[in-house]
Amino acid sequence: MPKIIKKHGKTALVFGLIFVLVAMYLLVPLAKAATYITNYSDALTDSRPSPVAADHTITFDVTSTVHVGDTITITFDSGFDTSTIEGTETADVDVKDESTDLTLAANCAGSEDASIVMASDVLTITICSEYAAGIAGGNTVEIQIGTNAGGTHQIVNPTVGVKDIAVAGTFGDTGTIKVAIVLGISITATVAESLSFTIEEPTLNFGTIDGANIRYTNTTTGTNTEPTNGEPCVLTLVTNASGGATITIQDLYTGLYDSGASYTIDATHPNDVSGTSESYAPYAKNNAANLAIDAAFATDGNTVTVTTTPQSFITAAGPLSTLNTVDILAKAGAAAATPTGSYADTLILVATPTF
Repeated sequence: MPKIIKKHGKTALVFGLIFVLVAMYLLVPLAKAATYITNYSDALTDSRPSPVAADHTITFDVTSTVHVGDTITITFDSGFDTSTIEGTETADVDVKDESTDLTLAANCAGSEDASIVMASDVLTITICSEYAAGIAGGNTVEIQIGTNAGGTHQIVNPTVGVKDIAVAGTFGDTGTIKVAIVLGISITATVAESLSFTIEEPTLNFGTIDGANIRYTNTTTGTNTEPTNGEPCVLTLVTNASGGATITIQDLYTGLYDSGASYTIDATHPNDVSGTSESYAPYAKNNAANLAIDAAFATDGNTVTVTTTPQSFITAAGPLSTLNTVDILAKAGAAAATPTGSYADTLILVATPTF
């Protein structure tokens, strides 16, 4: 009999222990499984180190629903300087739930969807009662911080290295976004000074000056009428000189010179050339917008004459590669007593750029 009681006593003890363990398992709450954000990133507008500042576009998918009253926290590595966004700079922060742009304020006292507070490198977003449905699990959250949110402040980057930006909050999910702060690649280059100065058709001819008409140069036998635009000789100037360029003019003689008779038809003002008097004047016309003709050497110039000393002829302000042409020609006349002969002159043009 005692053996039977002892056997049954052990059995009861075993069953009792099993009952206690089952009860403890059923009554003690199970710890909530950890949940994490997914598809997370932070796009910087500039990854160079301090003192460079940048905008941040932080995106992630929430696994858990963010209910009214829940918070999402974004904690920046202490190397970031968020001081210009400290406090409740709602203008510098934008929050989206999928495509919905949440209205923000410093707190939930009004009709806003969420409140934001930036303090000690932590951005805290709280869902307000106005946004009753909250952010559903699986939705994409986008947080913009900086000028990309329409603000005026940016976060100053830390030193070079990989930095953590932690996502957490009372809504339950966690995650760590990593960003790399790197030096920019320094590239240098030197652009060489450039100058192109060309004279198309540099050989001009008056033909026969008859003492009755003003003669104009062209590339054949001269003419009694002024050549049309683009004729007879076109000067083109191209330079990258920041100070522009000046073209001077001078002649080899002091006018049209006949070496056989040792006689000169003296140079005069372009406006004073007459078909019936000894007169000779080189001048310019049809200048493009980026070239300016000195008034003395325009068609009606009447202040100076071409001489053997260089004088300002054409000027250009700043670099130019277009609208940079001008026509060069001359006109002359002769008197009844002007000696016959072969007359000639050489015009010397010098382009001087200022780099």
